[in-house]
Amino acid sequence: MRKWGRGVAVGRKSQVLKNKKNKNRLERKLRQLHDIIPGAGKGAAGQVEDTDAFFQRIAAYILFLESHVELLKSVYALFHPHD
Repeated sequence: MRKWGRGVAVGRKSQVLKNKKNKNRLERKLRQLHDIIPGAGKGAAGQVEDTDAFFQRIAAYILFLESHVELLKSVYALFHPHD
């Protein structure tokens, strides 16, 4: 593999390295989501869930958080009507 200035890879290997880097980045972000979302990554019996089920759980959790924000806004408006 040839390299240009600053270590820029040239050719097919550069595409392979780019794909590997993107895959590693995606895996890291998925691990971060697993850490943030309660119960994420575990199915009903404790087995690892597939990616589709994982994203459905994320969507449900986002809706749950949005409903809590709306509830808190309503409670705040009830006690601070002039704000």
